[in-house]
Amino acid sequence: MSEIAIQESILARLPASVRDELATMPKEKQEKYAALYAKRSKKVLLAYALCIVYGLHFVYLEDIETGVWFWLTLGAFFVWWIIELFRIHSKVRSYNSHAAIIALADIKSEE
Repeated sequence: MSEIAIQESILARLPASVRDELATMPKEKQEKYAALYAKRSKKVLLAYALCIVYGLHFVYLEDIETGVWFWLTLGAFFVWWIIELFRIHSKVRSYNSHAAIIALADIKSEE
């Protein structure tokens, strides 16, 4: 196992399975992975800002179908909107975990 060359702040957000797989990769692949993950991951503050702009966080997090229902119901007359404010952080974390796994698969498929 090699040492992981990715910043600790990024590494802490990755799923354990991804961290374990990265530890087996050479430094160059790890750096390539970090760049790809940074490009694909989403920011929590931007998601909050977009939520305030009538639920555009659904587009940002690539959940268009739910966004359409949100818009058609006017955010369930604002109740759904308020609930979304409490759910955004976990939605972004879930999206980023999935993005981490996809980025790893992409890096591994290049071999």
